[in-house]
Amino acid sequence: MEVYEQRGEPLPHLNGEVRLEEARQYFVSPGPGDTRNVTALLGPLALEWDPAERAFRLPVSQWVGAQLLRVVNDASEWTAPIQVVPRADKVSEHAWATLLSDLEEWLPALS
Repeated sequence: MEVYEQRGEPLPHLNGEVRLEEARQYFVSPGPGDTRNVTALLGPLALEWDPAERAFRLPVSQWVGAQLLRVVNDASEWTAPIQVVPRADKVSEHAWATLLSDLEEWLPALS
């Protein structure tokens, strides 16, 4: 099993977990072989099969935190802890607070 970005290199497992960035599309490949009886879940969410990628889509929207990825077939189960981290280009908390403060000053009663 591997987790990767579209047609990219597999992501490494750091300290036993896979680190993903929020707001990105990833894929989970169950490996070679018959995929008819394979399911993949991120926590309680069943992942959708992408026939072009021959992998499950793992969309990560605007959230951060921990979850468990499971890939199950008739004979086995593979699990990996997933840690979703903020995007590297995301505005810092301080910059966001400053922006909101400036907006409030320029446009009173906006919020």
